[in-house]
Amino acid sequence: MTMKMMQRKGKTNVKNSKKKLATLSELFSFSTTETRTRPFLIVGLTSALISGCVYPAMAFFFARVFQDLSADASDRDTFMDGIRRMAYAFMILG
Repeated sequence: MTMKMMQRKGKTNVKNSKKKLATLSELFSFSTTETRTRPFLIVGLTSALISGCVYPAMAFFFARVFQDLSADASDRDTFMDGIRRMAYAFMILG
């Protein structure tokens, strides 16, 4: 195979690989036949959004833990209140 033939073959693969993608309305048009499908989609999307928000929230609270641990521990009650709040926050976030 010559170099020109190889280049032509590579170009045709790129041209053939560009296919039209379905739009969102076309994608969700398959769920209109059954009314039971939409609630599952809504629950799934909501769960995915909540799951995606948990990790940035955990990063924020993890940074706060280091602030609370590096704080002045002379007032034991205030120190333990900060630690307790962070423990509850991590328990809620999972």
